[in-house]
Amino acid sequence: MSVIDAVLKHERIIIPVFVGIVVIAVCVVFSLPLKTLEYETVETYYETEMRQEPVVVNEPYMVEQEVERSQVFLDGKHIMVPHGISTSFEVDKDNAEVYVSYSSNAPGICNVFSVSSHIIYEVNGSEGNFSLPLEKGSYTVRFREDLAWGEEMYMRVELRWPETVEITQYREVTSYHEVPVQVEKQKTVWHSRKMSMWQWFFR
Repeated sequence: MSVIDAVLKHERIIIPVFVGIVVIAVCVVFSLPLKTLEYETVETYYETEMRQEPVVVNEPYMVEQEVERSQVFLDGKHIMVPHGISTSFEVDKDNAEVYVSYSSNAPGICNVFSVSSHIIYEVNGSEGNFSLPLEKGSYTVRFREDLAWGEEMYMRVELRWPETVEITQYREVTSYHEVPVQVEKQKTVWHSRKMSMWQWFFR
């Protein structure tokens, strides 16, 4: 029997075996991770950054302001006596002014005189009020009448003067300072992985 006769005789066996071997080989090759797949993902991460944050504070500062000061030397009801109702005081402030008010059951004389007994102001009547600027020095204010001795009368003597003082005021001031903050960010990351041809076809 020739070789050709032998091949033809076993043809029915060899062809299926060969096809099977080919199929198995293809399956094995297609199962190997021969294909490289590249893909991207978005990842979230955090970074610490410095930011300028405003801070509002009340800042004190000094200003000069003119205020009115006063001192009361006489205030209230008094029993009228022959020499009258009076009070003496010293003026040692600039731009001082005396304020006088009085009320009596009988008319009288109210006057202001200096330490030398020089009358610098005088007014008649049972009641009244007045103000008078005074220079530095010693003064007396007196009310006197001759008809109602032993009776009550009201009298008030007050000295007022301006005074410059320093007071504290506040203003809002905005300052900035750096503070660390966590900032969320995203980035694109490329990946690659091996896969078989089966996975590639059916992905």
